[in-house]
Amino acid sequence: MKKKIIKSLATGFGLLAPIAILASCGETEKTTINFATSQGEFWPMMMGMKEIIKIYNEQHKNDADFLPVELLAREKSKQDSEAGLLSQLQADLTTGKGNWDIILGNKATAYVANSFNKLLDVGTQTVNPNSFPKKIIDNYNKLLGSEGTNTLKSLPYNINDTDGIVFNLDIMNVLFDIIQSNGGTIDENSEIAKKVKESVGKGHSIPKNSMFSAIKIKESSKTTGFSGFTVNDSTFSDIKKAFEFAQKIYDNTEIDTTKLDADVKDTEIFAIDYASDVFRKQIMSKENKSFWTEESLNNNDLQLKVNIKTDQDLRTKVSNQFEEWENALKQTQFVGTTTGEGEAKKTQWTTKDIVTKTTTDSVQNNDGKTFYSVKFTNFFTPEINQWGSFEVRQYLAAFTYAPLVGTNYSVDSPWARGFFAADLKDGKQKAEEWTTRDDVYATNQAMRSDENAQFSSYNAGGSSLIAVKSNNEKVNKNIKKFIDFLYNGTGLKDLTGADISAADFMAEQSAYFIPTTTTITQNKINELKTRQSTYKTKLAELDTQIASKKAEAEQIQAKVAKHEKDTTQPDATEAEKTKLTDFNTLKGKRAKFDIAINNLTSVIISIDSALKFVNNEKTGILPQPANTEIIKIPTNLTNALFESTKKDKPTHLTKEDFLTKLLNNVQIN
Repeated sequence: MKKKIIKSLATGFGLLAPIAILASCGETEKTTINFATSQGEFWPMMMGMKEIIKIYNEQHKNDADFLPVELLAREKSKQDSEAGLLSQLQADLTTGKGNWDIILGNKATAYVANSFNKLLDVGTQTVNPNSFPKKIIDNYNKLLGSEGTNTLKSLPYNINDTDGIVFNLDIMNVLFDIIQSNGGTIDENSEIAKKVKESVGKGHSIPKNSMFSAIKIKESSKTTGFSGFTVNDSTFSDIKKAFEFAQKIYDNTEIDTTKLDADVKDTEIFAIDYASDVFRKQIMSKENKSFWTEESLNNNDLQLKVNIKTDQDLRTKVSNQFEEWENALKQTQFVGTTTGEGEAKKTQWTTKDIVTKTTTDSVQNNDGKTFYSVKFTNFFTPEINQWGSFEVRQYLAAFTYAPLVGTNYSVDSPWARGFFAADLKDGKQKAEEWTTRDDVYATNQAMRSDENAQFSSYNAGGSSLIAVKSNNEKVNKNIKKFIDFLYNGTGLKDLTGADISAADFMAEQSAYFIPTTTTITQNKINELKTRQSTYKTKLAELDTQIASKKAEAEQIQAKVAKHEKDTTQPDATEAEKTKLTDFNTLKGKRAKFDIAINNLTSVIISIDSALKFVNNEKTGILPQPANTEIIKIPTNLTNALFESTKKDKPTHLTKEDFLTKLLNNVQIN
């Protein structure tokens, strides 16, 4: 998966040690079809994939020559990135080793398989290039060194807005009050203003461990600090304006240290997960140019043109944009000294603005607490695992560009409670300090640089399916069979028991959608909205039932626990235990509806973004890395941007050094 959203929960769930599945040699008689991915078993996509594989295997177990599918999540594939899967595939194909069938990867993965003549065309009457909108399939299916697009090479599968705009409405309400009270204007007809107003008095409130509980207008900015400044929906959907908003808030406000809690956490106005994608999207929107392009030759083969290396005008525009972003990146460090105990406990704070713009700050105080204008999150380091959705849930970011598959993690939900069970148990996090669905608003990905941009840029975040050809036709037949099921499978049920397609099943189970021509439609959006509305009604009914049975269930549970601790105490009767079981069953049903409602929010918004892209000829698509060398460019960009907002010790590059780092170790003409 190009867009990783949650680290593996293997440790918390007591999984068995990883097994080396992909290292077997040769093509011995196969008993399964391997589905390899770099995602962890408890990532959103895998939560759905485990279920759909189980259903597929059960449906077809009696078919002649059937081979069941086995999911090789990262715990078994032993790869934690698509780049890692690609490298392992290339190494295995070079030596004639491996046991590859289906890979959840990207276009570069297909390129490697094709270069060894191991790419299986899985096209059928029901799954073929015509199954997808042309603007989508062309971005996935055109491979370097491959003629034409009449066969399926890299199948678009799981798509999601990986830079959807997600707001913490309680924080936005505080910021809007500051803006309006000091000369600024909030467009009351904007969707964000309406959502902020609707959220007042609902859900939870900003906890003391968020710096937004102590934010105030600077003395020098009182009454006029926001004069002439208007906030509307484009303030956040135009990338340039989003940075300007964060900078404007940072420059005109301050943190009241007398109100800072001793347990306060790092906090930012604007958090971005996939900053490198957002950076490239802004360039595409402004200049109608991309870092690289694939051009057709006379024989229909494709050649790669690395514009960021050869186009001097583009290089200048890219370096200038980096400088613009740099100017918006600011942070203040707070170092606390706590004295006294109990009610006499008091924390004094010293403040330091981190303003170095030419070198790396010489001192990094990891014990300090930092307030950022903009933070490029550290999602790619497993032990840190920082995501915009996590920040919004904990009231640590006002708004974020984040993967919408994280919708269940941007609010208090069963998935969030399961994932952070250890932190909740240890008191590192508290569910009452998390947002609820009433506190959060999500909308489409930002596609435009600014109001003057003539073009827009769409990012089809997600992965594709790559089928690896076997010398055994039985294996190839089963690969095609499963892929066809993923796109066209039937016989599945939604949470109400109604019939549902495999594609729609994956949508509500995983928060991704499959980008076929029948899915990217307003009709599908309306259908999913209706299902979500039904689920919300069912959820409310379950809440009523649970509330009516809660007191009795808690009494029975206490009775059972008391007996387990001391067997001389009376145990619950069988009738009481049945009531307790029924109560827990209701809670389990509620959890499923809660999760599906959030997942459908992600899918509905993401399909709407894709529809805007498909229907607008002036909206281009962010190109996928075409081979193993091109992948290095967005990786270098990710690293450079992350270092520029590193906690208390940012690395600030000159424009020239930035361009050099961008192409570091890229071996391509």
